[in-house]
Amino acid sequence: MDELTLDHLVLRYCRQVIMQVMDHVRSRMREENLPALKQQVHNVHIEKSELNPTKAIDQEAEDLIVEALRSKFVKLPGVKAYTVFSEELGIRTFPDGASEADADLVVFVDPIDGTEFVEALQGGWSLIAVYDRRENDVIATVAGDIFLDRIYWASRSGYAECLDFITHSWFRLDGGAQPKSSLAGARVNVLTTKVDRYRALSEQTALMDAIREQDGRVNLSWGSNTIIQVAAGYADVAIEFAKGFATYDILSGLYIGLKTGLTILDLNGNPITSKLDLDEIFAAFRKDARHPKRTPFVAAKNPALAEQVIRLLKKHKFPGSGKLPNPGLQLIDLSGHDARARPGGEGLMTNSTEGKNCNIAAPAREATFEDAEGFVRALYVGVVEFGTVLSGEPNSCPRAGINRERIAIRASFKRDLIRHHNG
Repeated sequence: MDELTLDHLVLRYCRQVIMQVMDHVRSRMREENLPALKQQVHNVHIEKSELNPTKAIDQEAEDLIVEALRSKFVKLPGVKAYTVFSEELGIRTFPDGASEADADLVVFVDPIDGTEFVEALQGGWSLIAVYDRRENDVIATVAGDIFLDRIYWASRSGYAECLDFITHSWFRLDGGAQPKSSLAGARVNVLTTKVDRYRALSEQTALMDAIREQDGRVNLSWGSNTIIQVAAGYADVAIEFAKGFATYDILSGLYIGLKTGLTILDLNGNPITSKLDLDEIFAAFRKDARHPKRTPFVAAKNPALAEQVIRLLKKHKFPGSGKLPNPGLQLIDLSGHDARARPGGEGLMTNSTEGKNCNIAAPAREATFEDAEGFVRALYVGVVEFGTVLSGEPNSCPRAGINRERIAIRASFKRDLIRHHNG
């Protein structure tokens, strides 16, 4: 028997780990256990956003994965150390005492992607993607659909495949027999559970009109499974434009999609690959674990469909108009100097948040918008009052021309917005 290559050996171990986690979560999510498993964990490894707290079931699943990896990866030939980057654990190198610089592999883990769905026994995934620093690429990934009891995987020298334990079927992913070339009648995967995401989608009127043709559908999905369902042929296109997904959420689905032959683009229409800037990803997380580097994308089997979505997303940014209502919009610092926004408001029109936020501090509250465009949209619809101060860390919103200095928006712009809004 031929000796297994490193990617196949890693794939074998990761499949075993994910199947173990899936079985554990299903067995634990019983009526008598639910109250305890839904409790927020207060002694957490990483301080996360208050909107995305660590639950007991998240911690249990992660602990199981980390311990299983420790027992299995020690057997990998030629691998001195590996770093785990998990949503709950953060960044940690194994074996204990090993240096991150000595780690050949980086293991991206999301123990439960979709905790709110797991709690309601409606869904949830467990994800592992293994990145080889020496090759600067993913070598194996596994994604487990916990309650549908399916696992999906791909490896460097293998195919993208699925094993369905309910139907006892094993099949190769190919994006479907007849992938659509347009949004007419398409099945579109979008995450819309939170109001901000739902509102952002509702504002994309041209996109929604195109989907409505021939009775298309908008499907609820999240994280890697938005792309994996397209790879399996269960959906035609996956879209994430409102915020982007963190690397541990998306990398498994991204790699499986690429191995299936999907077209995966950023919001400027450029191809997204599975090669990562690990230094940038780690630095963003260490700076603020609540705001990791995020990736917006569009994924489809047919390139024409992905490109159509990109065109529609670029065209319609505000209700009833493809551009800001005031052609003389300027961002200025508090000394009255131009903050590098171009006339016409184009400086605000960014299609990628690049995982960076701009913060708006108001006297009675603090709100976060993904970029300056989000702030202007909020101002436009009356979510925040004029006079609120917009500020950011160095290069926090580079395309909007925001730096250390606070910036303000001219009062005339507010008046023009009101006039435009009132017709």
